Amino acid sequence: MFSFIKWVGELVQSAKKKKGLWFTILSLFSLAGIFLSLYFVNFLVSDVAKKTYENQKNQFELRLKNQLFFHKERTLAIATTLTQNKELQDLFFSDDKNSSNKIKKSASSLEDRLSRTLDNKNFSVKFLRSEKFAEVRIINGLDVGDSGAYFVANLPFTKSENAVSNIVVKENIETLVKLFESEKREFVFMLNESSINKVSRSVKKNEYKKIFETNYVKEGAYNKSFVKSLKNIDFEMLKESGYLKNKDYFYVVESVFDIDGDEIGSVVIAESMSAENSFVNLVKNLVNSVTTVALGLIVSMILFLF
Repeated sequence: MFSFIKWVGELVQSAKKKKGLWFTILSLFSLAGIFLSLYFVNFLVSDVAKKTYENQKNQFELRLKNQLFFHKERTLAIATTLTQNKELQDLFFSDDKNSSNKIKKSASSLEDRLSRTLDNKNFSVKFLRSEKFAEVRIINGLDVGDSGAYFVANLPFTKSENAVSNIVVKENIETLVKLFESEKREFVFMLNESSINKVSRSVKKNEYKKIFETNYVKEGAYNKSFVKSLKNIDFEMLKESGYLKNKDYFYVVESVFDIDGDEIGSVVIAESMSAENSFVNLVKNLVNSVTTVALGLIVSMILFLF
């Protein structure tokens, strides 16, 4: 070991006597140091960026889950309030021959009031009347029917512990579009292959478009330019990683399940790359700034050594 150190020392002394060779060696080592330092800086910064993207993905998913839960609970709260309405109870259990027409008018009136109060036209209220109705359990959650996917609360009216009628409150899942638009984000819900078959033929034909191999979107309910951008991404890669970034958007995908726990489709939430204060641009600017500063420090240190 001592001999090797001595040999290196002699080599350095010999190189110093030959100024051209010494300068070449220093230059090569300096360049190697710059590239090695940049590699480590880039590795560290890329790791931070990746963790930031994953954290943002988790934030999007949490936001979605909270909203799905909120709208599910809201339909239940509205339906519960209606079942406790004395006027409606009297209509349901009345022997009046015109009570059915009155119930229909009440349903229409309630839909109008909900639309105005909540500034939301995605609600529907129905009353199912039957002297012998077998379904007594409360149904609440996401479901798919003739018109597409919706939040539903189906509650029985009871009389003498027997269910004789049901109140059904529905809210289309497209109601979430306005919420995410207010946050400068895009929202799209896509039905999968098995769920699209539950939609009526006319709605499927006139409103839904196939967007991926096994996914369908109600095209008119969403931002057309964003839906168009979805057609250019690798959806399988997006599902596998949970998020995807290209020159247009930062995309996050989350699977959605119905009342019975079956997957009915996927939600894609995205943030535009063109937005001035988008977190993606903030991360990009941070990476560029850190890399530039690190390069400047490295070059300055090497010049100082010379």
